[in-house]
Amino acid sequence: MFLLAWVSFFLLGAACFACLHVYLRGRRGEERLQLDLVESTCRGWESRRQVLRHEIRGGNHQLARTMRLYETARDICAALEEEELFARFRENLRKFIPYDRCYIADEAPVVLSSDPARRVFPLESQGLFLGALVVEGAREEADPFPEVLVRPFVLGLRRARLYRIVQELAITDALTGLYTRRYALGRLTEELDRCEHHRLTLAVLMIDVDDFKGCNDRFGHLVGDAVLREIGGCIRESVREVDMLARYGGEEFLVLAPATSKDSAALVAERIRSAMQDRTIRAYDERLKITVSIGVASFPADATRPEDLVRRADEAMYRAKRLGKNRVVVWESGEGPCGRE
Repeated sequence: MFLLAWVSFFLLGAACFACLHVYLRGRRGEERLQLDLVESTCRGWESRRQVLRHEIRGGNHQLARTMRLYETARDICAALEEEELFARFRENLRKFIPYDRCYIADEAPVVLSSDPARRVFPLESQGLFLGALVVEGAREEADPFPEVLVRPFVLGLRRARLYRIVQELAITDALTGLYTRRYALGRLTEELDRCEHHRLTLAVLMIDVDDFKGCNDRFGHLVGDAVLREIGGCIRESVREVDMLARYGGEEFLVLAPATSKDSAALVAERIRSAMQDRTIRAYDERLKITVSIGVASFPADATRPEDLVRRADEAMYRAKRLGKNRVVVWESGEGPCGRE
């Protein structure tokens, strides 16, 4: 009886041990599966993290390139002069792509070259064709992304050309195409400073159209405007390229002749007077003979300040009017305006 109880206890313990072993083995399997799942999830997260890091690096690179292009475009558009604008564009373009030559063609090539080293970009803004940008010698591996620089360059080019037109309108008389009085007086101040520094002479010619009011009253303002344009052209033909010609007032013109003595200026004034006397002006249906009176003053003999120099030439011109018109009068220091016929 004791033996039977002991055997039963032994068998029961063995059965319990077997059940416990099976249970623990199952638990280890479940834990292994869970551990494998966790490891798989971690590997997935690591892979995703690598992908995100790669995307972030790419995004940062793209952002840096975009900001670089933005700064480049802003630097290009900061220029208002067309030459400076194009110089900045070429310099900045070379930072992105290597090339041999970059220029603007007045007309777009009819046939675009298939050579990948030659790129042509039409420059158009609001339907206005500004030319064609040609980049030669660009490498095949060059990044095409800098093409976006062409857009701000087109805007900058249009703005530069509009700025040039505005500047020309601001300093140019609309009727005659000559410089305005304000601009001429500013230039006179600059020229006098330069002449004083280099010890040079400068002559001022004040030219007034004789009996212009009568011409306007008789033939009308359209004819008068045509006469002023013709006179401006005649004076321009009679002076040097370095001389500056401006419309000073209604029918008055001003000539600044740097590095010119008083005697030489008197000869120039006489050439202008003679050319006008011999000229027949065709204004619409009218054929007119127009004369001019001219006063001459020089720096530094007659005056050293701009306003005094112009006033001396003006007084000499009015002296020519009083002496009978159609003549040249030169201001003589200490004696006032003296006629030279």
